[in-house]
Amino acid sequence: MAISVHTKNNQKSYEPITITEDFNSLIEEDSKKESKEGIIVEGTVVLIDKKRGFAMVDVGLKSEGIIPLSEFKLDTEDETPVTVGYKTSVFVESFESRTGITILSKERAVRDKAWHKFKQLYADGANIEGVIIGKVRGGFAVKLCGLVAFLPGSQIDIRPISDLSVIMNIPQPFRILKMDAQQGNLVVSRKAIMEESLKEEKDDMLKKITQGMIVRCTVKNIAEYGVFLSIHDIDDPEKRSSLDGLLHKTDISWEAVEHPSTLFTVGQVLDLKIIQYNQDTQRISLGLKQLQQNPWESIKQEYIVGNKYKGKVTAIVDYGAFISLAPNVDGLVYHTEINWTAKNIHPRKLLQQDQEVEVIILDVDIEKHRISLSMKRCTDNPWEDLQKTCPAGTKVKTITKNICDFGIFVIREGDKDQQYPVNILIPSAELSWEMRSDEALKLYSKDQEIECIIMSVDVPYERVIGSVRRLHEDTTATTTQKLIEAETVSGIVKSIRRDGIEIALDKLQVYIDKNDLSKTHPIQEINIGDTIEFQVLSFDKERKEYKGSVIALEKSKKDKIVQEFSDKQGTSTSFGQIISSALSEDKK
Repeated sequence: MAISVHTKNNQKSYEPITITEDFNSLIEEDSKKESKEGIIVEGTVVLIDKKRGFAMVDVGLKSEGIIPLSEFKLDTEDETPVTVGYKTSVFVESFESRTGITILSKERAVRDKAWHKFKQLYADGANIEGVIIGKVRGGFAVKLCGLVAFLPGSQIDIRPISDLSVIMNIPQPFRILKMDAQQGNLVVSRKAIMEESLKEEKDDMLKKITQGMIVRCTVKNIAEYGVFLSIHDIDDPEKRSSLDGLLHKTDISWEAVEHPSTLFTVGQVLDLKIIQYNQDTQRISLGLKQLQQNPWESIKQEYIVGNKYKGKVTAIVDYGAFISLAPNVDGLVYHTEINWTAKNIHPRKLLQQDQEVEVIILDVDIEKHRISLSMKRCTDNPWEDLQKTCPAGTKVKTITKNICDFGIFVIREGDKDQQYPVNILIPSAELSWEMRSDEALKLYSKDQEIECIIMSVDVPYERVIGSVRRLHEDTTATTTQKLIEAETVSGIVKSIRRDGIEIALDKLQVYIDKNDLSKTHPIQEINIGDTIEFQVLSFDKERKEYKGSVIALEKSKKDKIVQEFSDKQGTSTSFGQIISSALSEDKK
């Protein structure tokens, strides 16, 4: 179809112009252009301008666009040099920009194809090959299909890597952990693939493991309670596997081991026996001593309970000491069995490493591989000796060693040169018949020489009780009777309490309730140091305290006056009558 158009010339006349293009084909071509915008199409390089660094690409429909040559380097799938006629995938952003040029993007095409591939790999949990190209904050940059992904530092390996150069710029598989196409974020892991590989290897190794098998191992780590080892491949003993095991301290030797670090070093290779394998937890227990003959099999015949033997101290711990009786045969002396009298003292202060000692067998447990020993039972029991030499009622000279709230600890004068002599406890209640315990304790000091009587020797409980007051007869009854019979007793106020006052009467304690004080001299008017006259009413044995009364003294004095007046008059009278009579006489 031809179209004629009239145009003006300089003489303002119209000349016809004829367009020979098919109008329908133009519309069809334009619609095809619109349908290709926003998609990836195949283009052909028609021109290369190396000077300005771009290539002109024809994408069909008489449309050409330019792409920087640097973007062709993103296409890692095709390493063919870019020349005229080179075909490649490009993304059509727009067929007609403001300048009338078709806008193409090789980078967008690479990115869209890559994200489509990543999405499928992520859904399938498959691996993708990439190259670590550099280190960034918190991890590494990895090039994948022309794009850069982030590899966190925690996802690079299952173990710390000392030399990072061995993994840089080398094609290797990665696993996609997280992806966000909108933000352009892609997180990958190298560790996940290694763990999966190790799991397969571990499962394969576990199928070959049987209890009682001897395997080669390498020491990985040493702890106080044992040694962690890497078990070598069953088929290739020179190759370390991903399977680990524990050699517990008790399975290292038939002898006691103080710390495994004294016997092993990291990296050491040795053969061990699998003594236990838990299929549920996949934990493997290894043993070294199980490779040797059990020396305990003949112990019961050689070591008899009750017999004495000599041994050497091999290890000292908080709860006792291990004594070597023979090669690979150790026994334990519990801390309470080291010394009869050394109480609450750490074994290291009582024994030395490699010290030769004499012990007695208390018990032999073959199944648990335990021998219980005692050092103190090789000597006489000092409490039994004391019971024989100082039975109850024996008077002994002693020296005070410690004073506490509940009594005094003393030792016999003849034991003062011993390092750990037998202590005798004199309870505070056994210091005086009449004095209060707290007051009686004030009369004693450390290293003071005192006499006491042995009250009891309890051998099973290793306890000796003494008494000072039993050196003398209990005079409280006599003293109380004398004080009660006395017409007047005077003492000095020692303390003032809310409910009464305490009076010191020589070494005795007297308590007067405020209701027993004189009404003319109440507790508010009494001061410490005042001298008070009173009568003693009774004695409290539990409190070791006398009870006094000022009112009782006043009444006694009144009764005495009444009695004397009545005797003089020859008739019975009262104190009020006496006062009345005295007032009448005074008036006369």
